[in-house]
Amino acid sequence: MALYDPLDRNDASWFPANSETARLVAALLACRDVVRLLDGLQKENPIDDHHGLLLLATPVISLADNTVALHASSGRQDTSRWPSTDRDNLREWGRSLRRRANGPLRRLRNTLSAHHDPDSFGARAVSVPEVGPLVMEAIPEALCILILLLKHEDLFAWSRHPVGEREDIVQMHGANPFAAPTFRVENGQVVELLKLTLTSDPKEEAREQVQQALDAYNYTAQRAQLPQVGLTEWVAG
Repeated sequence: MALYDPLDRNDASWFPANSETARLVAALLACRDVVRLLDGLQKENPIDDHHGLLLLATPVISLADNTVALHASSGRQDTSRWPSTDRDNLREWGRSLRRRANGPLRRLRNTLSAHHDPDSFGARAVSVPEVGPLVMEAIPEALCILILLLKHEDLFAWSRHPVGEREDIVQMHGANPFAAPTFRVENGQVVELLKLTLTSDPKEEAREQVQQALDAYNYTAQRAQLPQVGLTEWVAG
């Protein structure tokens, strides 16, 4: 079953069951917009497409903000079994993305891309040719952080109503990557475990969507003569 999508509601889809998973879904929606707008950049030299980079700034900031928030909420999770490279990268990339998103890139989004603030026009306005490339630089950093966060076993939780079942029957997916328990609930409380069902982890679909965004970035980076990013180079294991 597909993940929850507010644009294409499906009652059988996996719905976010905690705040971290809701953040993840928001980041995946931003990934979708990034892919669409990357494809719209001029083919010859994407970095010279200033209007395209301007439009791209809004979903990139959304992607960065949700990724940074998700990174912050993951701090209480156990990473002791991770490769040391992954732990170091997660810490350093989180700091870097936070600084990047709160600098000129956000000013670009706030004054020209999303809000068109007339008070920011004139000599002090953000220079799109200077700041535009920062839009591209933030994309692979955010996507690779998401890939690392998806390695957390207990961070994300999903729920759904099985097809054909009553409204008080809920299936959950969380810590166990293979089995989803089905419960009967009353007043928001679990009162009975009905069964365990072998199922694929919803995180795998999320990871595929992030990979699609990274593929779109690499295709654009190749045309723009920018460094391409391979997950095997950035993420261990």
